[in-house]
Amino acid sequence: LMHISCYKDKGNYDLQQINNITILKNGSDTLKVNQFDSLKVETLLEQSLLTGEDNLTYKWSVFLSNPPITGLIDEVLSTEKNLNVQFGLRPDTYTLLYTVTDKNTGVSTFKKYLLQVSSRLSEGWLMISQSNDGKRDVGLLHPDGYAIPSLLSSANPDLMIPSNLHT
Repeated sequence: LMHISCYKDKGNYDLQQINNITILKNGSDTLKVNQFDSLKVETLLEQSLLTGEDNLTYKWSVFLSNPPITGLIDEVLSTEKNLNVQFGLRPDTYTLLYTVTDKNTGVSTFKKYLLQVSSRLSEGWLMISQSNDGKRDVGLLHPDGYAIPSLLSSANPDLMIPSNLHT
């Protein structure tokens, strides 16, 4: 025995337009920064239905571009509209993900950046210097023309370079 019946669905299926958020391109999608330097990104946003930004939340996350099997990096750098942080993760290539969410609808918009992090200490010439009081230290002369003095004493204040070591 088989029964068939019809049911009239009385649900509300009126479609309503939602607020679309657009992250406007502002500069390059590839960012380069030295480890421990400031990473700054200013953003431009446009909304289709609303003005102001009280309805928005922000998140800047960073992921390794080629993650290892263990030790996956997934770190939130900031929850501000514009990014301005001191970047301390190790030199590598990362994906920087900017997420803007409309609190009213829960709908998010994303923008990905390629983030290349290097170190100011990754290349250059090591120099042994001597101050007027005879104290020796190690510095670095970078190919871009800047010098980083007192590397050894900054990292190891109690370590002394032997007096018989010459420049």
